[in-house]
Amino acid sequence: MERHVLSDTPSLAEAIRAWLPGRRWFAAKDRQIEAVTVEVVDLPDATAVALAIATVTLAGGDVHRYSIPVQVASEAEPSAIVIAETGAGYLVDAMSTATGAGEVVAAAVGRTAAAHRVTPVGGEQSNSSVMVGGIMIAKLVRRLEPGVNPDVDVPRHLSRVGFAHAPGLIGHFDVDLGDGIANAVIVHDAIPNDGDLWKVIGVDPDRALDVAGLLGRRTAELHTALATTDRGTGTGRDFWPEPFTVDVQRHELAALRAALVTTQDLLGGRSEVLAAPADGVLRRFERLAREQVDASRIRIHGDLHLGQILATGDDVVFIDFEGEPARPMVERAVKRSGLVDVAGLMRSFDYAARNAGRDLGWASAANQRLLETYLANIHSPLIPRDPDEVRLLLDLYLLEKALYEIRYELAHRPDWLEIPLRAAEQLVAR
Repeated sequence: MERHVLSDTPSLAEAIRAWLPGRRWFAAKDRQIEAVTVEVVDLPDATAVALAIATVTLAGGDVHRYSIPVQVASEAEPSAIVIAETGAGYLVDAMSTATGAGEVVAAAVGRTAAAHRVTPVGGEQSNSSVMVGGIMIAKLVRRLEPGVNPDVDVPRHLSRVGFAHAPGLIGHFDVDLGDGIANAVIVHDAIPNDGDLWKVIGVDPDRALDVAGLLGRRTAELHTALATTDRGTGTGRDFWPEPFTVDVQRHELAALRAALVTTQDLLGGRSEVLAAPADGVLRRFERLAREQVDASRIRIHGDLHLGQILATGDDVVFIDFEGEPARPMVERAVKRSGLVDVAGLMRSFDYAARNAGRDLGWASAANQRLLETYLANIHSPLIPRDPDEVRLLLDLYLLEKALYEIRYELAHRPDWLEIPLRAAEQLVAR
């Protein structure tokens, strides 16, 4: 792969610096940009598009790297996202045009992509995706970090062990960041579907119990597949289950305590229950610092909610295995309890109650069905044999998720704050 610095890189860098803060996928909107430098990667066989790797230095010294495919157009297409005007026309984000996105996809799967219509998927998220002829969905990873993206190795592993409820991996295009290789473009099978479960349940809330029961079973099957390896041949080593240890449990408790303290500072006294000293708030979890849980840690989805699951008639398909975008890439492959994913789904049903105009009893019934069917279909050592240990771990992960949601809502949707705040208070009061 040829990598070079263009003669007009300084002007490109300045244009990108001015344009970045308005992008939804830019992860440092609350930070000042100190400097931007750009290097350009040639995409295989591309004629109109180059991939700019923008290195962004933020106030305080942190450095982010972003992938920005660029093309110059004499006229801006209606869908084009313009980065800047130039003497030759418009410098645009190539993922916002059919021709540009097609060349980006071709870098990962070859020129066969050119034979299919390319259509953007929704608005801007943490990454940018396009549908290719209804048979492939391609994702441009915006924030680049060294390491294998879980959306590459998890679907590949699931296909190898025969799990039928996740899309297959078709291909990927990687870039050398100097300190490691990053997956920049990832292409999966497109799955015909009726929409994600968040939308489906929002339209038809009466389906919630049936959906919850199905999700409990399929999530248990997902975790069993993620823990399925062939130790005899050494394949799938990254997916071998590992036991909990007291050190691991202490690390999780320390992370939860740090999250609580940060959340307390942001709440500024809005919650008397959560404002108590951190050690008191977390007292019910103290035994995890002394007694080892009898269970395994495995690779998990890591960011599981109703929006990450597609309805396919009477069944479901799990998508987007990259984990929480805010976590460093190296942390996204850390093995954790499958109950982390269960907690994510339960919190999602709590939010879905408001979205669907239903009361807390609706969410509670759905979550009870979800948990019951999950526990009936998952087996030790993937979860503890002791029901008290199951409840303790699940409550820890529910609180972890609720605290994250509190911080998110304070920053983005204050009107939704009562949802996670109520949940966190109830968990602490148990």
